[in-house]
Amino acid sequence: DLAAPHVFLTYLLYLPLGWPKWIGYLLAFVMGHLVSIFAPPYGAHAFTAVLLMGLRQIWVELIKPQVSGSDVDELKFETQSFGWQLFYAAPLLLVYELTYHILSDFGVTFQSLLKGVGSAAYTLAFLLVFFILFYKRTEK
Repeated sequence: DLAAPHVFLTYLLYLPLGWPKWIGYLLAFVMGHLVSIFAPPYGAHAFTAVLLMGLRQIWVELIKPQVSGSDVDELKFETQSFGWQLFYAAPLLLVYELTYHILSDFGVTFQSLLKGVGSAAYTLAFLLVFFILFYKRTEK
């Protein structure tokens, strides 16, 4: 059992922040459940995807650029720097992957921690390549 990237997290992390929260939670549950069907233990991806969406809003509120009058709902990913994208995604992916691998291994072991960190690194690499290819930085 090796570390593997979870590509579907890219879509969850880059959902528009202005959307109603229930849409994000619903999409996270459905996408996580669909992945869980093919990757046991059943329900682990659904749980951790919903956890990710819950932490996402809190994390963005903490790291949003400190511009006067800026609102999280108005924050656009394509206007943020590469460094900000890295700082945004890395902790969220690490929490997701560690939680998933601890749940799937039914405990905290060195192997589950190693798989969690490895999977987070693979997923982050995919996410950053996605960002480089599809998001063109625009002038503010």
